[in-house]
Amino acid sequence: MAKTNKSSDLDLVGKIYDAALDPYLWHAFLEDCAGRLNAASGVMSFHNTLSKELRFVEYHARDDDYFKQYANYFVTLNPYLDLLTGEGASLYTTHTLLPEKTLEQTEFYHDWLKPQGVHYQAGAVAFRDSARIALVDFERPKAQQPFGEQETTLLATLEPHLKRALQMNQRFWDHLAQPSAAVSVLDHLEFGVMLLDEHAKPVYMNQQAEFLSRQSHAMVVNKHELVATDPEERRTLERLIGEAVETGRGLGAKSGGVINLGRFSDFPLYLLVAPMRTERNDLGLSAHRVCCAVFITSPNREVAASVESIREMFGITNAEANLVWELANGNTLEDIAVKFGISKNTARDQLKSVFSKTGQRRQVDVARLVLSSPTALVGESLLLGKSVGGPMERRQVADRRLLPRKIPA
Repeated sequence: MAKTNKSSDLDLVGKIYDAALDPYLWHAFLEDCAGRLNAASGVMSFHNTLSKELRFVEYHARDDDYFKQYANYFVTLNPYLDLLTGEGASLYTTHTLLPEKTLEQTEFYHDWLKPQGVHYQAGAVAFRDSARIALVDFERPKAQQPFGEQETTLLATLEPHLKRALQMNQRFWDHLAQPSAAVSVLDHLEFGVMLLDEHAKPVYMNQQAEFLSRQSHAMVVNKHELVATDPEERRTLERLIGEAVETGRGLGAKSGGVINLGRFSDFPLYLLVAPMRTERNDLGLSAHRVCCAVFITSPNREVAASVESIREMFGITNAEANLVWELANGNTLEDIAVKFGISKNTARDQLKSVFSKTGQRRQVDVARLVLSSPTALVGESLLLGKSVGGPMERRQVADRRLLPRKIPA
């Protein structure tokens, strides 16, 4: 008999919608619902019904090793998948889907269910199409009674919410995919990017912005503000940010501007302040509406492009690529000859070869060619893929939420 003293139906419904936006919370729902149903364990699983593959699983009070065995072998023997595929009922108890005597004669029961003490199951189909099915089911040992009407009534109450929650989950992550990818790209840019909200408070900074703010004493960044250390520069920067924020809020017409911070310091910074107009469709509840972007560079920052990327992009030799990299970083032919232990004539010959291969005629044009190339704008880590394949393991769901880089206190 289902228990009634652990949580109300509304509590369970609330946990379902919490988990729709944060998959880590499905475990809490399964645990509470198992308690309400007097079940020994609960499982949420996603299957590809065509290939008989387990795509995702979350569970309460079950053994990790058994699910590895299930994913690698027993999923292909699961007799319930075929019975639940198609346009069948959304609620089920396994003893009505398949007679107990028939189930007990299967390898699936003897070698996988029985060793875990699972005999009776009751559940709901939370999602189903021609190739996929999502099941939420709860389990009891043979010593208990089969799930009855009271338990299936609770599952009937939860079933439409489970379906809606998975629809929300799919739409939420589909909408989040593009901005998430965009924010990921920002972290690979070789210039700083900061985003400010409608109160001019920093809400995001990429890796380069974090690096440049640490290297330079010309500005200070914390969770409350972005300010210049020089009083006169501070007033100018505050004005530019204030105007950009007003325009971003739709209340002004100024386009921001540029400012040089710490021009006579060891590490000066160049800032471009620009308004950002973002759609507001959150009923005004969002804590951070981005209204201003600040782009940051420094003349003291080395060119991001590597010698190897320059060589490959422009079809030149390694020695020529070294020379081009040095020119792009402001060094003279004399400096380059000394650094690499070659004569100035050899350096000139290499430069002539670069001119011929790139179609340029002046050193400044060669430097400009590198500085305008993608290799100088995007860190090479963006180009390096990492394999995430491998044996089926019980993994936590990837956290795909947008978590802004922590702004210093």
